[in-house]
Amino acid sequence: MTVDQFLQLLGPLASDPFVIAVALALFTFVLEDAATTIGALLAAMHLVPVPYALTGLYVGIVLGDFGLYGLGWLAARNQWARKYVREERIGRAQEWLDRRLLSTLIGVRFAPGVRLPTYTGAGFLGVSFAKFAGVVLIAAGVWTAGLFFAVYFFGQMIIEFAGTWGWLAGLAVAVAFFIYPFVNEFRRPKTV
Repeated sequence: MTVDQFLQLLGPLASDPFVIAVALALFTFVLEDAATTIGALLAAMHLVPVPYALTGLYVGIVLGDFGLYGLGWLAARNQWARKYVREERIGRAQEWLDRRLLSTLIGVRFAPGVRLPTYTGAGFLGVSFAKFAGVVLIAAGVWTAGLFFAVYFFGQMIIEFAGTWGWLAGLAVAVAFFIYPFVNEFRRPKTV
């Protein structure tokens, strides 16, 4: 099969809302916020219905969060991983997290770069999966819907204002918004 034949097979799939929703769900495993931004812009351009895009994003984000918890849970059962953490530190961390579980899990949903260690740590420390899942389901829903609709409505305004090139302008603004923290970090003077 040639590349052209393969692309011809993919062509009809690219307009299928279900396929787009699955692709967005998978993309959340790489970059959640970028996937949400792209999904919202696709919906604003009427390339995918809002319910498909939003559901795909939400499912992908929740599954990713559950996966991080699962990695921590598996690590806690691995002797090699456990030998790097002293038992008394695990006990203190469990007590600390038990007292602050709700605020911690909600807070990390809105703070970039801390979900991976926090959600993995929750699994490692044996936080109740039911409690973890309940908070994650709600927090992910609020965050995903909030970001999605902010970009969606902003994207619609840009598309109306700039015409067919509006999606490119909206995407450029969104990319700049997500890249700025990383660029700013490199510009900061390093302290020793």
